[in-house]
Amino acid sequence: MKYKFIEHTADIAVEVSANTIEDLFKVSCSAWRAAVLENINSFSIEEKEINLDAESLEELLVCFLNELNFYLYAEQWIFNSVFSLKIATENKFVRLDAKVVGEPFNKSIHHLKEEIKAVTYHQVKIQNNGDNFFTRIVFDI
Repeated sequence: MKYKFIEHTADIAVEVSANTIEDLFKVSCSAWRAAVLENINSFSIEEKEINLDAESLEELLVCFLNELNFYLYAEQWIFNSVFSLKIATENKFVRLDAKVVGEPFNKSIHHLKEEIKAVTYHQVKIQNNGDNFFTRIVFDI
């Protein structure tokens, strides 16, 4: 499981890979957090449940990351880690049920590196080569 930031004009782009689709989502969350915060050391004290439906894995990933972005900017709450995550197909939809942990945003502890306006669909295509899952994500800043 890994991520690496890559060059992208005017935005932030990251390549993510993992052994399972669930791990790909978890690593993507870690990459989002690393793009947003300078200091990523914190103590998680609150749990939030996130339940989403989408028509594709790509849409589900973008919605999930945008949900974390919403928590930061609208609710002043910073995500720290994924406690549990399950992805399942139901009828024509893909469903995500996750529990994430984090804490209220505190300017004296958390130092923002970048303000991400949104996670975009640009270049998001989840691929599976048999051994690993891979995608690229672009954060609009």
